[in-house]
Amino acid sequence: MSGPSTAPIVAMPELSISTLGSRGSSQCLIGRAVGAIYPEAFLQNLAYRHAATRGGLRSTQGLIVRLPKHLDDPAWEVMPVPPALTLEDFLAALRLWRWHRAMNGHPTGDEAVGGASHRTAPSPTGVTDGR
Repeated sequence: MSGPSTAPIVAMPELSISTLGSRGSSQCLIGRAVGAIYPEAFLQNLAYRHAATRGGLRSTQGLIVRLPKHLDDPAWEVMPVPPALTLEDFLAALRLWRWHRAMNGHPTGDEAVGGASHRTAPSPTGVTDGR
C-alpha cells in the first residue's frame, strides 16, 4: 500500500515533526493540544518551527491538533497556523510577557542561572536585574 508517511522523526511533549509525502519531500510541524485550541498555540507553534529550522528541520506548514481529553469530548480537530503570523508576532508576545513579569517583580527568563545565561543579547524588555 502506497501513501503518505506519517512516522514521527522528532518527538517532544506536545510536539512532533512528521514527514509528509511519499518521498518525505516536505515536513509539517504538529503541535498537540487537549480540550481546546487556544490562539497562543499558534504563537508557540511558530517558535517550535523556528527552533526546528535552526536545527536543520524545515517545515512548510504549522498545524495544531486538538485531541479529546475525555471519552465524551468531541472528536479531534486540526487547525492550520495562519500564514500571516510570523516569528515577529511570537517575539512581540514574548516581550509583553517579560515586561508583565518584570512589572510584577517576577523573573523574566533573562537572569543568569548558576553563573551562566542563555541570553546573548540585551533584554528585549529593557529591564535588567541591576548586574
